[in-house]
Amino acid sequence: MINLQRFEEALDRRGPDLERWPLAERAAAATLLVTSTAARVAHEEAARMQDLLAAVVDTAPQRPGA
Repeated sequence: MINLQRFEEALDRRGPDLERWPLAERAAAATLLVTSTAARVAHEEAARMQDLLAAVVDTAPQRPGA
């Protein structure tokens, strides 16, 4: 089982895409997402942050030779 703190730490390390998490952690995280509103909120925030960062990278000017 994973608690909220460990879940949030794993979100920071691995991001919100649970398919990229190790299988054992993925299953525990999926269970926590079903049972914990706080975990769902943390997951949604991580997904929004990932989307925002991706948008910035996609629109950032490219330096020649970079």
